[in-house]
Amino acid sequence: MSLIKRIMLWLMKAFLALVFFFALCVVWGMLLMQFWPWDVAGPSVNNSWPSRFPLPVSNAAGQTIVMSYKDIEVALKQQQVSAPWPAAASGEMEIERPGQKGKSRLAWTSVAGKPWRFELKLDERDYIYQVRYRLDGDKPVLVESRVRGPQIGFLSVPLALLSVIVWKTFAWWRRRSAVARADDRRVE
Repeated sequence: MSLIKRIMLWLMKAFLALVFFFALCVVWGMLLMQFWPWDVAGPSVNNSWPSRFPLPVSNAAGQTIVMSYKDIEVALKQQQVSAPWPAAASGEMEIERPGQKGKSRLAWTSVAGKPWRFELKLDERDYIYQVRYRLDGDKPVLVESRVRGPQIGFLSVPLALLSVIVWKTFAWWRRRSAVARADDRRVE
C-alpha cells in the first residue's frame, strides 16, 4: 500500500510541476507578445511595405474600402480611390485575402502627436501584423512595423525553463547559506 501512495504522490507532484511550467510558458508568452520590438523603417533600413499588404482607403463614395499597397497608386490615377486614408478616423473590418482560408480582421486608428499618422493591425489567425505609417502627399510611408506569430510561443518555452533553473539555483543557494550559518553558530 505504501508503494501505491508513493507513486500517487509522485504523480501528483509531477502534474503540479507540469502545470506550473505551463503557467510560466503562458506568462512569458504574454510578456513577449506585449513587448515584442518594433522594426523601424527608413532609408538606411531595408524595411519596406509588403506589396500585398492591405490598407484602408476612401473610395469615390466616401466609404472605407481595403486595397493592397501596390494597387493604391494606380487606383488614385484612375480615380477609383479619392484618398489614400480611411474615411473614418478609426474602424475595423473583416477582409478576405487571396490564397488564405477564412477571413482576416483589419483595424486602424488615427494618431496625433506621433511621427506616424495611422496605426494598422491585421490579425490573420496565427500572425498579427502591425504597422505605423504616415502620408507623404498621396503615398503611404512606412514608419514602424512588427510581426508577432508562433515564434513567440516557441521562445517562451526556453525562457520558462531558464526561469525554473534560476529559481531552483536560488533556492539551493539559500538552503546552502542557511546550513552554513547554522554550522557557524554551532562552532561558536
